[in-house]
Amino acid sequence: MMMMTGRGDGGSGGGGELAHKRAKHGGSGGRHTAKTKEKVKKVVEFKDKGTKTGNRGSDADKGSGSSGNSDAGKKEMSAEEIGKLREDLPIFNARPSLMKMIKQQQFNIVIGETGSGKTTQLPQYLYEDQINAYKDKHGKRRYGAIAITQPRRVAAITVAQRVAWERSSKVGKLVGYSVRFDELTSPSTRIKYMTDGMLLREAMSDRHLEQYSVIVLDEAHERTVHTDVLFALVKDIAQKRQDLKVVVMSATLQADTFVNYFGGQVQPFHVAGRTYPVEVMYTREPVEDYIQAALITITQLHQEGDEEGDILVFLTGLNLSSACCTMHMPESLQQLMVCPMYGALAPQEQLRAFAPAPPNTRKVILATNIAETSITIHGIKYVVDPGLVKQRVFNARTGMDVLSVVPVSKAQARQRCGRAGRHTSGTCYRLYCERTFLDLPTDTEPEILRCNLSSVVLQLLALNVEDILGFDFITPPPESALIAALETLHALQAISDAGKLTKLGKKMAQFPVEPKLARTLLFTNKFMCLNEILSLVSLLAVENIFVTPHRAKAKAEAKKRLFLSSEGDHATLLKAFTACKKAKFSGSWCFDHFINSRAMRTVVDTRKQLKDLCVRLNLEDTSCAPDTVAYRKCLLAGFFQNIALLQPDQSYKVVKTNQETHIPSCILFNELVLTNRRYMRNCCIIDPSWLVEVAPNFFSRQQEDQGQH
Repeated sequence: MMMMTGRGDGGSGGGGELAHKRAKHGGSGGRHTAKTKEKVKKVVEFKDKGTKTGNRGSDADKGSGSSGNSDAGKKEMSAEEIGKLREDLPIFNARPSLMKMIKQQQFNIVIGETGSGKTTQLPQYLYEDQINAYKDKHGKRRYGAIAITQPRRVAAITVAQRVAWERSSKVGKLVGYSVRFDELTSPSTRIKYMTDGMLLREAMSDRHLEQYSVIVLDEAHERTVHTDVLFALVKDIAQKRQDLKVVVMSATLQADTFVNYFGGQVQPFHVAGRTYPVEVMYTREPVEDYIQAALITITQLHQEGDEEGDILVFLTGLNLSSACCTMHMPESLQQLMVCPMYGALAPQEQLRAFAPAPPNTRKVILATNIAETSITIHGIKYVVDPGLVKQRVFNARTGMDVLSVVPVSKAQARQRCGRAGRHTSGTCYRLYCERTFLDLPTDTEPEILRCNLSSVVLQLLALNVEDILGFDFITPPPESALIAALETLHALQAISDAGKLTKLGKKMAQFPVEPKLARTLLFTNKFMCLNEILSLVSLLAVENIFVTPHRAKAKAEAKKRLFLSSEGDHATLLKAFTACKKAKFSGSWCFDHFINSRAMRTVVDTRKQLKDLCVRLNLEDTSCAPDTVAYRKCLLAGFFQNIALLQPDQSYKVVKTNQETHIPSCILFNELVLTNRRYMRNCCIIDPSWLVEVAPNFFSRQQEDQGQH
């Protein structure tokens, strides 16, 4: 039996006694009690004390959708009704002073708390007040676009849909979005939501981002690597373009880093949020199996909680979300509508989480940290937070990604908690002890301190940044990581001995994929296998095309064996894609063969866009089928550093670093990951005689180095 206590982490409002019916009483700091319904035998016991966080919101906020929302479930409303919803948001009262500030200064920092409406409303205010207006060289009044960056593609898409709805417009007209492999804009688009990586890519062809009059860097507190690079890039552009307005928006109060970076003269503008009281509950003792604890908590909430109110559960990855989707409840209880939410999920499937549940049905959203910020899902009353996140840390010395589950920061925990108080009072069940919360780091470590910087460095070089080590990063990454990235690019022949981009490197930088994959695509002319490599690169861009339901594992594995190839994972993926294509990507065929049809549609869309880019770069439309040697050699042209050789003891050692790894018989891999052991992912068999043939410079030098030792 899992015991939980209800002491909170502090916030507005004092201690109160928890009852599952509490949300109906409202109030921001009073005490209420009510008996918990005993529908079934208790599985989890809760101590009826808790601290509320947040402030009392108004009923109008229940329909305001202050962050991203899809059109799913929206009722038709008049312009007057939509206007009232917008005016009820906290940011509306701050509009006059906020717009005055932005008109008067070039750099602006806005701290908007949860529920303030900053993400959807500020861009509209900028447009309505014509902050984006300018005069061209002929003195004619023009209107530039307003770019709003988001760390995640689902946020960019759903917020664009919400804002277009508020303006009674279609997405792609006045309001549009741009994410990797998906864009919906037009020449008339003036409010453009986009991922931070897409704005960075646009700067490669438009160095001063001339089409934009205002750049809004939203969710800056997340400190993604692309956002960090954009800080420096936009800061530099603004010094050359006095007409450019820059707005940095954050949901957390730690603004000192941003203020100091922009010269210390910018004063943050604070916008109060609107959240309802949220009861915070902690476990009495540490939880050993957080997945089991999450399922128990969901079950009890569904059986004993209010009949209304959806549940948001934070999990650490796709596999866990998929496993939990198999959960079933007794038929005597109302049904559960289980919706996954993770980055690799197809956009149209992500939007299911925003749709209202059918009658007599409770919605359970199983999400990764994608649901922490930006997006708002209506109806959430309960949040279940194990306090963990899956994090990838790159080791520059070994060239290995360490993939592990780590504790969240206090800032992340508070963001998760706030999801339960957006539209009604709610409860956050933290599946860890209060003392654990107190020991968490205050903020999340910036991504730039822990990721592979090869793609970032390649993009900076394409932006004509000459001094990579001296680049004005808001938080400088370790010099060793930058040097490792330069060495990787040099080995790929993307840069010269002098550190300048080569012709090959300039072409590689145009692809929205990692450098090794870009080089692989560019070598298809030599090996006459563009069709196969296009398919493989697109297949590798999604999480997994194969589905293995917990309750049908044997059937799923039997179907997968139909596509298995002794030559490795790449041949297996190609066989599955070819068969699916022959079946015209039929949903029923995918279902019968345990193929993720949503992932496969993403593969098709990605492949089309990559092919268009290949055509512009004059890559020949070739195919090597049914030969597999050609495309395996082409893969080697990009991943020659990712080779492991079989040892006498039947283990494999990575050629570059001499690390031991464990995997079935494959020696080329796309990724090396450390969990509890070292593993290679996406592997295929390579003939050792190909090494010097395909990458003579690298392997000749490798042999010389080994000979010296």
